[in-house]
Amino acid sequence: MLVALFFAATAFGPDTTSTGINTGQGIVSPGLRCVPPAGPSNEPLTCSGYLASALDGTMLDATVWVPRTGSAHPLVVGIHGWGGSKNSNAKYARQLTDAGFTFLSYSTRGFCNSFGQTNLADVNVEAADLRSLIGQVADEPRLHVDPSSVGVFGASYGGAHAFLGAIRTTFTSPRGRTITIRTVVPLATWSELTGALRPNGRREQPIEPAGGFKFSFTEGLYIGGCNDPPVCSNYPDYLKAWNAWLIASEPNNITPIDRQIVDGLSGYRSIYWQNVGADRLPIFLAQGWTDDLFPADEALRMVEALKSIDPNYPVALYLGDIGHPRARNKPEEVDFVINRLLDWLRWYLKGEGAQPPLDVRAAITRSKTSPFSPDDVISAATFDALATSTINDSFSGTQTITFEPANTSGVIWDPLVMTGSEELSYFPSDIPSDYVPGDVAVYEVPVGQNVLIAGKPRVTLSISSTGVREQINVRLFALKADGSKSLITRGTYTLENADSATVTVSTYGNLWPLESTDILHLEITNVDSPYIAPSKIPSVSAISGVSMTLPIRQGR
Repeated sequence: MLVALFFAATAFGPDTTSTGINTGQGIVSPGLRCVPPAGPSNEPLTCSGYLASALDGTMLDATVWVPRTGSAHPLVVGIHGWGGSKNSNAKYARQLTDAGFTFLSYSTRGFCNSFGQTNLADVNVEAADLRSLIGQVADEPRLHVDPSSVGVFGASYGGAHAFLGAIRTTFTSPRGRTITIRTVVPLATWSELTGALRPNGRREQPIEPAGGFKFSFTEGLYIGGCNDPPVCSNYPDYLKAWNAWLIASEPNNITPIDRQIVDGLSGYRSIYWQNVGADRLPIFLAQGWTDDLFPADEALRMVEALKSIDPNYPVALYLGDIGHPRARNKPEEVDFVINRLLDWLRWYLKGEGAQPPLDVRAAITRSKTSPFSPDDVISAATFDALATSTINDSFSGTQTITFEPANTSGVIWDPLVMTGSEELSYFPSDIPSDYVPGDVAVYEVPVGQNVLIAGKPRVTLSISSTGVREQINVRLFALKADGSKSLITRGTYTLENADSATVTVSTYGNLWPLESTDILHLEITNVDSPYIAPSKIPSVSAISGVSMTLPIRQGR
């Protein structure tokens, strides 16, 4: 019997999908053409072409790399990120074939040379595509696939596809072979898409109340994934309608279109709500401390859910400076994660090497100019065990923050703007982020010791507001003696229908080194735009009783 990851009974409405449109039937023919390698003996056989999804016949552009030694090989499937293609993961082909895996990479429906329209990693569409292509590749004798040993990995949108592999781990190929998915490796992806795109600050209750959309990300991704702007023929009509609605409206869970959006994003595009886990499928997760699109909570939510099924569930977690902006993705750290991925696949698909530890590993976030070092990776039995103690600070007095529609106070620290700013040196690092007086409440405290922030700082505050809805945002910075200012972490919390309340805002977290001469600079604001779309309802709010709890670790 399958076990639901989320314990509260939640009823979702019907799925919203688009299939059977621009399938490519009659335009291209299915089949893979193999090109014999001309190089050394370890150069893989490469086979490329179109494979038709069994769901609706949509032609999907695929490439398979096959080792030239041995008779049957475990199959590894790599899925690209949003707006990418099968070529996005081609750089890993030699590593995987040298390790003895047949490797399949394909462009998901709606992207690059594949036909159809994207459905955002839907459990009824893209999951069917994934199983269909695995089955067809396993049935092809030239590709030498062991159908009993399949693994799926991917980053971001591809990581959501990897999670799709966990929903149905055993199925039958077109020719009757039994396919078994042995492990999945989702990297820098979401577990609950409504909560990831519309955070309300409640990890275990990500839907209600409706949080503010991550506006810069949702619009950046919408533009970036469009094949032919402004038409965007690879987007279904419902996706265009959803995007237009979220731009124009105040988020809620009441109107028909808002309900359709929540049903679609949570009910059919989020692994957190699916019936998985009963077969104890091994899962390796990697998430970014500094990923402002899919922060650490997306992985922590899954780890907690899986451990609730079985305290000894075979799941491992890596946290580092990887993922979406503002993550650095230093090449050395990306290589470190890929090598861990390869070790994981060798063990769970081939039984080779040592069993990977089922723990939490976290890398210290260093400055842009500091190279990644494996010596900065700390291991702990659980996420909470990264910290060895806490520091508590309290701040007296009352400060007032206002909603001002013209305010751009958060723009310097918007993750996408930050990327451009750093590349172009557009904004000096010591320019304050609070341009409009009254919009940001500021609190500072000297550090006084060399220590690591190790986990998720929490900010508790009392708020009295004139608004019926407010998005409360916190940003925590480190101020250096030289005047530089670095964003350590941030968090957000949605407050509805409360004239006054005491709330705790949990930040995204980090493993951040503080020096004794540093000053912690805390900002509380109801405008962190354009990163988080502010409420469209005006408000004036008094902030008091502010306290901050820092999980810390002494030494490295």
